[in-house]
Amino acid sequence: MSSFGWRIGWLVALIGSGSALASPAPGQEGRWREPPADLSTPPASTVAHETIRTVHQILLLPGAPPELVPELWDYYLLLSERAATGEVSPGWAAYLYTNYFLDLLQQRPTGIPRKSREEVRQHLQASIEYYNIRKRPDARPAPFGHWVYQVIPSH
Repeated sequence: MSSFGWRIGWLVALIGSGSALASPAPGQEGRWREPPADLSTPPASTVAHETIRTVHQILLLPGAPPELVPELWDYYLLLSERAATGEVSPGWAAYLYTNYFLDLLQQRPTGIPRKSREEVRQHLQASIEYYNIRKRPDARPAPFGHWVYQVIPSH
């Protein structure tokens, strides 16, 4: 297996491992409930920073400056949802995440202005459309609970 394939395998394993995090829960219309955007308090901040650090290690990317982690976390969560359904393959997920990080680092190294989660969602959708990424007919969704999406359980 090539080194790139090995990295993709580990990324899939990371995205697919929800054991250290709270279990995902369905929200309205069958969509997963998104964690709150506020990463200023544990455990959300710890989980976000550790997950982004690990993703960067797997993809052999430089470490993300702390001020970029909240936006990268939003992107990671939105991308994970698409990967969980098979809409975006692991290879495309790695490519899209890497490009988003490198563009963010070049265009807004301080993370200011930070994109809202909706703007991040629109950017991801535009990338999927631009690259004409389509769900493979034989792609099966991952079993529910195998994908990281909710960090903080509802109160």
